[in-house]
Formats: sequence, structure tokens, C-alpha cells
Amino acid sequence: MKAEDVLRFHQQLGAEYLAYAYPESSAVYPTGQRRTTCAAAAIHAELGRAPQSAVDLGSGAGDLCFLLASSGATVVGVDFADTMIAAAEKRLQALPAEIRARVTFSRADIFQNSIPSGSVDAVSALGVIETEPEDGRLFAEAKRMLKPGGVFAVSCRNRLFNVMSVNRHTRRELQGGGLDDLLAEAERLMARSDARKTEAALAELVRALAASSATNAAAPPVPAPAPISIGETRQHTPESLAKSAGANGFTGGTFIGVHPHPFPPALEALAPELYNRVAAAAEGFEREPLGLLWSSAFVAAFTKA
Repeated sequence: MKAEDVLRFHQQLGAEYLAYAYPESSAVYPTGQRRTTCAAAAIHAELGRAPQSAVDLGSGAGDLCFLLASSGATVVGVDFADTMIAAAEKRLQALPAEIRARVTFSRADIFQNSIPSGSVDAVSALGVIETEPEDGRLFAEAKRMLKPGGVFAVSCRNRLFNVMSVNRHTRRELQGGGLDDLLAEAERLMARSDARKTEAALAELVRALAASSATNAAAPPVPAPAPISIGETRQHTPESLAKSAGANGFTGGTFIGVHPHPFPPALEALAPELYNRVAAAAEGFEREPLGLLWSSAFVAAFTKA
């Protein structure tokens, strides 16, 4: 995907994208908010503490910057789209003074920024790596900015989910011969499952579904914003991303699934609000192997070696 296409998407469709990624409608799963929460959690888990300093590459409307700042970090958000920087700065002004003092935004190419080398505890890049032709350049830039032992968090489109999605992505894997490798990785994930945690999470899912149905059955529907997409982007599996991280000077790995789909996504159009209540109830699996099988995306955090 060309950089100019990515920039054009965010410049021209920024407002529409934000409405879809951070919806008010219960008919749309709040992928943007959940991805932000999971990224902050992955950074904390991999680093072993809240970061004191951070850079968010491709910072968009600033949500991750605000969340990290609320935990005490000084954060710089870098984005090349004027519309995104303007939206982030407007939202920043509505936040408490202690958050405003910790967050700044920079309109710049994420690979041509002014962040000093070896200066921050954490670097994040959500929704970025899939638009790059390969992984190395992004890992190298994150490594440059990080202190020794610092953490890089990245979100990915989950190729492993192609096994579960039962759609054109599944057909493409079958036709291209990739399905066997995906199934083998899925089997390795399931072999690492904790039976008691999985049973407890399933029980919580059933309870949450029952409570959600009783509570929301009479709620009036809220129109969903129109779907929006940047186009065809690259996908990663947890294992392929971990291999790439290792090849680029990172160790460890904390993985959290984002946007669970316990049922094939085609069913969402039939009953969107119920479908997304199911997805919300399945968030208990985010850190379990099953969560990485049925999540359409994931967040991963790695440590600079």
C-alpha cells in the first residue's frame, strides 16, 4: 500500500473513520476504544510497570496518548494527517490540566520525526504495520527511539482469524495453500490453553450473554455509521509477528486479541446489536489462546533486546 494512499484516506475520510472506529451505536463493536485499552495493557504487562515516557506513531485522534498520560506518562503523538492532529488537539483541550501537561502532538512522517534516540520507555503503532510493505522499517524506528529494555506495542490484522471467519479470506487461504500452516499454528495455541481459565471464561460469557439479553432487549436501536475501510492491508499471525520482532532486535511478547468473533462475521448483519453484545461478553478471552483464534485483530508488545 502506497504512503500517499494512506495519507489521502486519513485526510479525506478522517471524520468518517473516527465515527466508525469509535461509535456511539451499539450495533458497531467499539474496536478503536478496545484496541487502545488492550495496547495500554500490553505495554504495562510487557514493561512490568506503567511507562514514564512514550511515543505513539500514527496517533490518530489521540486516544492511546490520553490513556498513557492518565497513568503518568509523558507522551508525544506523531501523525502525518492534519485532520487527525487537529482532532486530537481539540480533544486534548477538553481534558484535565494534568493530562494536557503530559501530551503533545507532532504533525510529521512517523519515520522522519524529531524524537531523540534511546529516549522513551514505550513506543506504539496501532493500525500502521499493515499498511507498510514490510515490518523491518517500523521495528527499526521503534528500536531507535526506545531505551534499553523499552517496549514496542503494535496492532495487527489477524491472519489466524481467517480459519474462523468463513469468508473470502478463508477461501483465499484455501486456494493459496496457507490453510494448513494456519491450522498448525492454531493447534499450537490451543495446546497452550489453560483448561480452568477457558472454562471460567466460557461460564462468564454465558452469564454475560444472559444478563445482556435481559437488560438490552427493549433498548431502541441506534443507527450504525456506514462501514469504512482503507482497503486491502497486510495480515500477521502471532507467530509470524513474533518471528519478525526477533529478527529486528526484540524479545518476549505479550499478545491480546481485539474484536472477538465467537460466530462467523457474516452473521453480524442479521442481528448486529446482539452480535456485538456477544463480542463484548467474549472480551474475557482476550489474553487466552482462544481469543487469538477468534479475534479479527490483536495487539502485541515486545521488549527491546
